[in-house]
Amino acid sequence: MKKLFTLVAAAFMAVGAYAQYTPTQSLHVMGFQFDAAGTTDWNHGAEMTNNNGTYTYTSEGVTLEAGTNYEFKVREGDTDGDWSLGNWGDNENLNADGTPSNVKASVPETAVYTVTITLTPTSASTPTPTFQYKKTGNAGEITHTYTVAGSPEAFFGSNWKQDDANNDMTLVDDPNSDYDGLYTLERNFTAEASTDFEFKVVQDHAWGVAYPASNATGNIPNAGTYKVVISYDPTSHAVEFHATANADGIDAVKTVTVNTDNRIFNLAGQQVTKAYKGVVVKNGKKYIQ
Repeated sequence: MKKLFTLVAAAFMAVGAYAQYTPTQSLHVMGFQFDAAGTTDWNHGAEMTNNNGTYTYTSEGVTLEAGTNYEFKVREGDTDGDWSLGNWGDNENLNADGTPSNVKASVPETAVYTVTITLTPTSASTPTPTFQYKKTGNAGEITHTYTVAGSPEAFFGSNWKQDDANNDMTLVDDPNSDYDGLYTLERNFTAEASTDFEFKVVQDHAWGVAYPASNATGNIPNAGTYKVVISYDPTSHAVEFHATANADGIDAVKTVTVNTDNRIFNLAGQQVTKAYKGVVVKNGKKYIQ
């Protein structure tokens, strides 16, 4: 009898180990634009295909760059802003509220890929979706658009709108400029009182790649008219905020937010390992290793 009980218990545990969560709505890949058409973001995702409880999404002809973390999640339902149902991400790294953080995917070289994301849900938040890639071709010349999205709306003209072309940054090509080689957004701003800024630099009008990981911030302490410059370094991913009082030309505020994920890049902007010899950029600073 004891042996029979043990077998029944073992069978129950085995069934439990493979128990599946049954979504009530379709599942969608949210975040980085894995589709070549560029229609997925953090509001509306790419629908996954359900094959007996295993959900997959495959996209062909996607250009991915080495040295970039492409972030995504899988969400149940595709209602704008609604994350109240199933929510699958990186279960090894949880957010403060206990939900999974974004999955960070990367590739070893800049090329054209077929991407497949797979999930067999066992609960409303587990397991972590898998990311697979297969190189299918070489990438041509890659150019990006960088846009500042954030608040206050009085400065940006929109509120955290990642595809607002009015906030696209310009690459500075002037050896005499402090911003040579950087992307900048520059405009005059009249503050009625002390004003806080919070923002990100968004790549290609989509939230999949944005810097810094936590929002950049800045502050104008007093009322007045200021020349505001937000800059972005595409090599180190450093973001800076400058506000200069127009009356006296004094740099009133400088808030610097630097990417601090300890990744290492060469001077061409390519991610390298600790074995690389030469001048490298790490956390916004240059080193010789």
